[in-house]
Amino acid sequence: MKVTVDDKVWRRIIANVKKAGTLELQVGITGSDGEQKHPNSDLTIGEIALIHEYGSEKADVPARPFLSRAFERTAFPMHAAMRRAASDCYMSPSSLMSSLRSMGQLAVGAVRMTIFDNIPPALEESTVRKKGHDLALVDSGTLMEAISYKIAFHSESTFGATTGGADY
Repeated sequence: MKVTVDDKVWRRIIANVKKAGTLELQVGITGSDGEQKHPNSDLTIGEIALIHEYGSEKADVPARPFLSRAFERTAFPMHAAMRRAASDCYMSPSSLMSSLRSMGQLAVGAVRMTIFDNIPPALEESTVRKKGHDLALVDSGTLMEAISYKIAFHSESTFGATTGGADY
């Protein structure tokens, strides 16, 4: 009796897993957005995002961690999405990309909602009068618009969270 092994499916699974291992999901100020000058400042959008995330003693700006808080608040749904993405990578690269796009949209939405939740500390009264509202990280809308996700290869970088390009 002769036994023949057809390993096409196994080879496809291995190829998909290898491809998945080269990808990462980046969320934050991705691509060239971070290098653009902010319209109300001499700083770039990326520099302003860093100052808001970590604070700056020199500029007397307190930390308002809009990225890290967003990722903390979505930890459970993101883990569920990651499990689905891991399962999808066995099926096909297009299924994996679809899962990564869904995760990116979830994360971008969480970051924007975190900004609208008005991260403490509260603005000083003089700043509220000047801006006309009390939302700490909302002024021109430039930072909010710059928040995006990117599916990239490991060698590319961004300010924000990295989990593996295309900008979205």
